[in-house]
Amino acid sequence: MALTPELRTRRIVFNNLDKLDSANNEEAKLAGLLAFRLAQWHEIGQWYGLVSVGGFKEYPSAFSPEDLYSNMLGALIAMEIIKINPDISQDAFVILFPQYFRKHLKMLDAQDEDTTVAQLKKLEWHLVG
Repeated sequence: MALTPELRTRRIVFNNLDKLDSANNEEAKLAGLLAFRLAQWHEIGQWYGLVSVGGFKEYPSAFSPEDLYSNMLGALIAMEIIKINPDISQDAFVILFPQYFRKHLKMLDAQDEDTTVAQLKKLEWHLVG
């Protein structure tokens, strides 16, 4: 499977996919794991100076406080959707994802923008101060 050339050309080769157990949702688990691993490598690539937007240094964005947590949440939500709808189309997935995302944000007691910004500023102060 060829992926979009984000930071560098990437390719995933699957062997023995027919051995995955559909009853245990192994396809969904594999999809979530791969999505998260690709997100991790994106952060590592940024850390070492690779750029996806020409003329813009992405180093400051690498491993920002919310990156891997939000990527993990996205992967977990995608796994949940795929488990419930294993044959879902991309269009249907795009429609369902925001609904699941809002549900998970509520479950996680997500805060408003002002509270989030205030907390990030406190975090910056602790890192710098």
